[in-house]
Amino acid sequence: MSSTFTPTSAELALVNQIFAQADTQKIGILTGDVAVKLFSGAKLTATVLGDIWAIADDDDNGFLTRKGAAVVVRLMGWAQKGVRVSLTMLKKRDSTVSRTPSMG
Repeated sequence: MSSTFTPTSAELALVNQIFAQADTQKIGILTGDVAVKLFSGAKLTATVLGDIWAIADDDDNGFLTRKGAAVVVRLMGWAQKGVRVSLTMLKKRDSTVSRTPSMG
């Protein structure tokens, strides 16, 4: 994941909501199992979700930090708009295309 990635305030707000709901032990991570349950409602294919996960969990830790979850949020928004996800998409913050994703 790009160290220069900076989430928008809307992305941070959604990540905070996600962690409030899913990180019940308050350990600051989302495991793969939890993430699958959360993001499966996004109406994206397993392949696209896998591509997004690979970018967000670039150290292959099997979990997401808040920054990793923000990466997922940004890339899901692009993917739901029909844009092919890539590392390059992390730099795109154009509000006319990028949007807060729908998760169910």
